[in-house]
Amino acid sequence: MESEISANKMKLLSALPASEIAGKRVLLRADFNVPIKDGEVQDDTRIRETIPTIKHIVEAGGNVCLCSHLGRPDGKANQKYTLRPVAARLEKLTGAKVDFVTNFFEDKWAGGNR
Repeated sequence: MESEISANKMKLLSALPASEIAGKRVLLRADFNVPIKDGEVQDDTRIRETIPTIKHIVEAGGNVCLCSHLGRPDGKANQKYTLRPVAARLEKLTGAKVDFVTNFFEDKWAGGNR
């Protein structure tokens, strides 16, 4: 019963007025676990499915920070699991600049310098 109550209180992003998003950073966890071969995305369906949400945030005046993971790298950085090809495909699909951050906590984006 408690989970039903909590779920009912949840708002859809599309239901939020632009004033709730404008000027804010929105952390969006996306499922970008897509097949990549030789540094190229093989199926961009999951990437394309996030674009309406990204556009909604940007059009409302928000700044989007996307986070995701790829594969299971065992807690260690491994170039095999880089999301750089996903960032490149997202740039191509949206026509917008996508800043790729390898370590959010050490990057200037996190500190508001971008």
